[in-house]
Amino acid sequence: MEKDFDTLHRRVCYPPDPNPAPPKTPPPPLACDTHVHLFGPPHLYPFQARRVYTPPAAPLQHYLAMIAITGIERTVLVTPNAHGTDNSVIHDALVEVGDRFRGIAKIDDETSDAELERLHAAGFRGARFNLIDELGGGVDLDMFERAIARIAPLGWCVEFHVMPDGLVEYAEWFRK
Repeated sequence: MEKDFDTLHRRVCYPPDPNPAPPKTPPPPLACDTHVHLFGPPHLYPFQARRVYTPPAAPLQHYLAMIAITGIERTVLVTPNAHGTDNSVIHDALVEVGDRFRGIAKIDDETSDAELERLHAAGFRGARFNLIDELGGGVDLDMFERAIARIAPLGWCVEFHVMPDGLVEYAEWFRK
């Protein structure tokens, strides 16, 4: 049975722990949190209209407070699906924190070369592509290939958001 948009849009998304505790074993120097989403706040960074979940606000200031307690020194911020290809929340966070954080953008054919350069200057070093129909409105392998060709000169990495059945379904494409 296929789920409709209204059903998917109401998925529960829990907020970050408001009271993190220091870890029992401190992380090593330069420990890196490799996949972090920031959400909103939505009055500053609106969510895309078509999304499968509405997360609670999880702004940069909350994350910075958490890593001050846990001892994480470096972070990779990833533009979440709820923000679509609007990379503003991650861009602005990267500008605020400087070189100890990097970013992964969500891009498509509408992302200009000038925008790619602006993202790169802010600290983005990769692009994320969604291979889950439910989350992105369809898988467009041709667009992925065009986008990957455009970011190659920047030296960016590529990240795929894919479920196990998608690995099988798109195996030939991944092999290329």
